[in-house]
Amino acid sequence: MGQPTELVENINSLSLNLAPSITLDTLPEDPLVGIFHHLNLRDQTRLGASCSRFHTLNRLKAPRNLDAVVVFWGDNYHYVNTYDSYKDLRKARCWMRSWRPTETEEFEIDESFFAKARTNILEIAINARDVRPFRLLSPLFRTLQYTSLEIDFRASERNNTPLLRSLITGRILRNSSLRIQWSRAVLEDIGDTRQLLMEFPIVKNLHLTWIYWGVNSLETEVITDAIMLYLVDRCTEDLLVGEGDCSLQGLLAVYEKLIECKCQHVQVTVRWEVAQAFIHAVEKQKTASDHVHVITGKNSNHKGRGISMSRLTMTKKQY
Repeated sequence: MGQPTELVENINSLSLNLAPSITLDTLPEDPLVGIFHHLNLRDQTRLGASCSRFHTLNRLKAPRNLDAVVVFWGDNYHYVNTYDSYKDLRKARCWMRSWRPTETEEFEIDESFFAKARTNILEIAINARDVRPFRLLSPLFRTLQYTSLEIDFRASERNNTPLLRSLITGRILRNSSLRIQWSRAVLEDIGDTRQLLMEFPIVKNLHLTWIYWGVNSLETEVITDAIMLYLVDRCTEDLLVGEGDCSLQGLLAVYEKLIECKCQHVQVTVRWEVAQAFIHAVEKQKTASDHVHVITGKNSNHKGRGISMSRLTMTKKQY
């Protein structure tokens, strides 16, 4: 898994990506190789990463385009020729070296480096069904401070929820924007995900989406009336979620909460008939409708199951 050519292609894409990202793509056989691709620091310094396969770094000449470089060595640390790599690394403004995992398989992080340049944008994509991302990166996540987080779980595994929890627990995120996607969600994940969402901290913006793997129906969607009502009170600006199993009464409760809370904008896709009933109910509330503008978006089919869906958007009016 994780061939050198793949690493080169992934890092080559850095110059094309407008959005900086940290990628946990497919982890190669080394204990830690190519975990980080691109990181945007507080002062807009760009941080790249390489690994024990230094020939990829030499071929790519990545440090010439980056302001900072982090290098991770794997088990073959003693067998690499570091001289050429050091020459390339010196072309970057700063760089640091991390060591091999300790005997307890805990990865040693030089926290002083991150203390000087804390992140403000953190984008994560997880492809591999592997325990190493959670085990090795949890210490690092505890040291990072961010105001924007984008994470995409591309494999359904038991470490997804603990990993996400480690990124949001014990932090002040009132000014942070989070975009979380489960690209390969399964029904077994729903219970843990719902519990996590019902413990979510106050954030500025929250965008949640799911792509289910296998048979699913609206009855198994993560988003319910209770979760929508809780999350709208935890977002100070925008709350955007995917499809939800919401009822008319649940949407009306969210609507009333939106009027009185700090949240400015809510978007959710629900059954078409529920959306229509909600629109009619809101139109009857003349006073309430003066505070929140409601529109419906383009109709769609629920995961190809023949269930008509409609996107609802509620926006608080500015005076």
